[in-house]
Amino acid sequence: MMRIATTPEDSHHLLWYCSVLRQLWYHLQLSLDFSIYTSDRKTNFVSSFLAMDMNSKKLITISLWALWYKRNKLVNEGLKFELHEIVGFIQSYVQYSSFCKIKGFSPIMQMNVLWRPPKSGVIKLNFDASFASNANFSISAVLARDSDGQIMGACTYPLLDAADAFMAETRACERALYFALDMGFRKHIRFLARSFEEITYLFVPREANKVAHELAMDGRNRQFPCFWVEEAPLSVIDEVELDRYEWFHRC
Repeated sequence: MMRIATTPEDSHHLLWYCSVLRQLWYHLQLSLDFSIYTSDRKTNFVSSFLAMDMNSKKLITISLWALWYKRNKLVNEGLKFELHEIVGFIQSYVQYSSFCKIKGFSPIMQMNVLWRPPKSGVIKLNFDASFASNANFSISAVLARDSDGQIMGACTYPLLDAADAFMAETRACERALYFALDMGFRKHIRFLARSFEEITYLFVPREANKVAHELAMDGRNRQFPCFWVEEAPLSVIDEVELDRYEWFHRC
């Protein structure tokens, strides 16, 4: 658990003295020289910021926003957080932002991101996790589809000792690989990851992962691991058919 310092939280503290922010920048591999400074800490920060490359500037900016958001949640709602939660969020946000920039998505277009089927002969796994922080309980959900968008298999798996949301998502990724092994997808998907001939990971926004999210929600009502072959719960099938319709009828 991260603790916020009791020193005055003014701009000097946030931009130069905050030990949590320094740890965050260390884990993001951002280099700021705190040994050389003037009496004006904001000037030190601005000078360092302007000397950075564009990617580092992006990480710095997002980290300030993310930490301030978590700080407010802690102070106003008592919601504790771990450093690796913020690191994971920032890295995912940067990846998604870069993906949207490469694809040329505008803010409006980002709201209409579609699920994309894999190429022929490849199986695509979407996974998600539902985390209950009050009980350290999570549900991992995995759904496999082919190039036609048809369901090849699905599973939900409860986890009773999830430390936080970041760990829940990590275990969901792990569960997806185990599920692929169990289903015999070795040819299509590297072990856990070398057990496979090829494996590719891609962060997708919630709009393109609605099926896995719905499956995770369904899994919260099930006390034991559940598996489906070429089918899934009805609410999930509805979302699958919607994905297929939107993709194959896109303009």
